[in-house]
Parts: sequence; C-alpha cells; structure tokens
Amino acid sequence: LPIYLWHVDKQLLPETGQHEEMPYVAILHMVNNAFHGHTTSFLDMHMAYQGLEDSRRDWWSAQSMWHLDPFGANRDKCKRALHSLVGRQAYTGKPFLHLGPSIERSILKGMEEDSQAAQEATWQSLVDEALAAGEVYDHVWEEGDLVIWDNSQLLHRSNPYDKSEHVRRALRVGVISEEIGR
Repeated sequence: LPIYLWHVDKQLLPETGQHEEMPYVAILHMVNNAFHGHTTSFLDMHMAYQGLEDSRRDWWSAQSMWHLDPFGANRDKCKRALHSLVGRQAYTGKPFLHLGPSIERSILKGMEEDSQAAQEATWQSLVDEALAAGEVYDHVWEEGDLVIWDNSQLLHRSNPYDKSEHVRRALRVGVISEEIGR
C-alpha cells in the first residue's frame, strides 16, 4: 500500500482476535523526519459526516462496504467483513463515515462483480466526497514529534516524498481498548 493513499491502520485487529469496531488508537513517534516540511494528513470522518447534506447522509447510512483482509494475497478469495458506511465512535456515539481500510481493500456492496478499477474509482469518489465535506489537518513533522489519533474515525496518509533521497523513520504503537465505558 503506497503510504500516500488515504487509509486506516486497523488491519491488525482481526489478527489479535479483536473486532474491527474496537477503539484503536495509533501513536506515531517521528525518529527521523524525511525532510523539513514533510506532512501527514488526517481527515476527520465525523466532521465529514456532519458536513454532508441530509440526502447524502441518508445515502451513506443505507450503504455497506466489504473490508478485505489486508494480508490476503488474492483479493477475490481473502477474508472479508461487511460494515455499514456510517459507524459510531465507541465512546462518544458520534457518527462517522466508515470507508474501510484502503482503496485496494474496500468494495462497496453491490460492486463485488465489477472490475477492481471500478471498485477503486468508487472508493476514491467517496473519499473525495468526504474530503469536500470534512476537515483535513496536515501535521508538519519535526523530529521527536509524537502524534496520537483515533483510527476509528480518522483517515490518514503520509504525503508523497522521494524515498531514494529522503529517509523517514518512525515508530508506531497501536492501543486497543478492551472495555468501553467502564
């Protein structure tokens, strides 16, 4: 998965026996920044939901998307789970747009027999709609930064850079909540 594509990092939850709706917080520590001014973008999917017109909220709420196993080599035969396109944050109950792990690992229900190119174009159009309705925060990295985010309602991407010229070294930790509201 190219890191400059929008995605979430919940792919390890099934591997740890956790359900994908479990709150999953990511913590990233920038050890070596790729270059001065390098950014990671975060898209708030709750704000995107709030920014949609009522008719579009209704459409999103009526849709589901297949989330494919990110470790399955064959997209057509790997494990998959069906999720509503509108989720609720486990602690706050606030609605958010729930697009799936990435452009390559998400299929809108009803498009299972369509080409991968059509599936990916649809996913990208939904991301574009979320971008237009939501808010993006671009974090400009400095060495030593520590950023914490809720993977249940934020898409993110590391913005492109030339890896042959720049080295980025970061440490990531994921925290999974086992109990809610206790």
